[in-house]
Amino acid sequence: MWEKLKRLQARLKALFERYGTVAICTWFAIFFLTVGIFYVLLGAGVDVEATLAGWGLELEPKYLEAGKIMLAYGCTQLTKPLRILLTLALVPKVARTLEARKATG
Repeated sequence: MWEKLKRLQARLKALFERYGTVAICTWFAIFFLTVGIFYVLLGAGVDVEATLAGWGLELEPKYLEAGKIMLAYGCTQLTKPLRILLTLALVPKVARTLEARKATG
């Protein structure tokens, strides 16, 4: 499994080198969208305090929001292979669309 992830990361690096800013912006857009989706899902009913307590972490109530962000980030990291694949698929299309707009505009 780790070998597949390393190969994906190598392809992603090559994509960044080829498409530059378009690839980086697409990667971060997907990343922040994923964090946001998990954050909203966590806010829609997951007991963050109980989840963290299950892992041996205790948070004071004033830090629960930070705990929710931390869980959203952790969940996002679990989706990294999917985000890499999505980036690899989308970047060439985004680059072509931007080039077409640039040529007509």
